[in-house]
Amino acid sequence: MKPHIELLDGDLIERVIGEAFELMVDPGIKVSSEEARTLLADAGAKVDPGSDIVAIPEEVARRAMSSVPAEFYLYDRFG
Repeated sequence: MKPHIELLDGDLIERVIGEAFELMVDPGIKVSSEEARTLLADAGAKVDPGSDIVAIPEEVARRAMSSVPAEFYLYDRFG
């Protein structure tokens, strides 16, 4: 049997995620890499070239999230 850890309930998780989406738009995220800013702009984010702040809309972030694994496994050096 594999251990299952649940630190937060579903409602709190949704609240945290919702607030994270809001912060990704306002105030946005400082992205130092010009290549990364270009990729984000091409995906639909708004880039302020004067400050390198990127406003990433929720739909852009959700699209990116849909392409990553839903779960992953952690191992120590012994497996």
